[in-house]
Amino acid sequence: MATRPVGIIGFIRFFISVKKNIKKKYDFAIDFRGDLRNFLVLNIIKANHKISQIFFGGEYLLTFAIKPNNDLIHFHEESLYFLEKMGCEYIGDNYPRLDREVAVELCSNFLLENKIDPSKTIIGVHPGASQDVKKWDEDKYILLIKYLDHRFKGLHFLIFQGPSEEETIEKIEKGIFDIDYTIVNRPLSEYVKLISLCEALVCNDSGAGHIAAAYAIPLVVIFGNVNPDFVYPKGSVDLRIISNNLDCKPCFSSTCRFKTNECIKGVAFKVVAEKAADVISNFYFVKDDK
Repeated sequence: MATRPVGIIGFIRFFISVKKNIKKKYDFAIDFRGDLRNFLVLNIIKANHKISQIFFGGEYLLTFAIKPNNDLIHFHEESLYFLEKMGCEYIGDNYPRLDREVAVELCSNFLLENKIDPSKTIIGVHPGASQDVKKWDEDKYILLIKYLDHRFKGLHFLIFQGPSEEETIEKIEKGIFDIDYTIVNRPLSEYVKLISLCEALVCNDSGAGHIAAAYAIPLVVIFGNVNPDFVYPKGSVDLRIISNNLDCKPCFSSTCRFKTNECIKGVAFKVVAEKAADVISNFYFVKDDK
């Protein structure tokens, strides 16, 4: 599937990828997005069969064009419909599942290496995002971690760091220096497994939420510019979605045309704190402040 490049570096990587693949022979090239730009890429790499859904036309660029089912809302359901129309049979749950058993050895070693008390309740936090319109303020994440640490006994926070999120993590570390936490900055294959350690996770609209949901981990997800109905993580046993209702949503843009990022910046700390505390209180007792 072709991916949409973002920024100058993204375009450079994109063209390098196309150059590497243009000499290869493909029987099938499949695009799940229905993006006309991706259709052009499918033709550039000279695949024998070019398959996609047609949301905005461009069927003449494809060898097999699938008309979308407009009654479907979530992208996951849309993708399963797409696979069905291609003749693929999907067996099992209609959402992804990850097996914790596969991650046991790595997780055990991680706890030992970082001297994490196994009796503590591990709460995951992924404060980063691929775009500013999806990224809640670091200062609010600091307040959230402090609030939860004060309200509940025996918490250990795993702060997950994604690509190009060094600055975000540094800011948060400075604000939670007196709290029991560990930074998780590992390759993707390990990152995915280490999320299974969490008994709950708070994150922005990002891959972390979908990974946690695949482990059936309770979740609080903060959404910015998109409609959560399209992309919310499926599979969590307790999912709390936080999303401001604005007239400009959803915009699906990588930048805010009003230069405010109000869709994500306007999400109040109190709302997230209450949702997160409610999720944790479902499996853990509340600290007595009296």
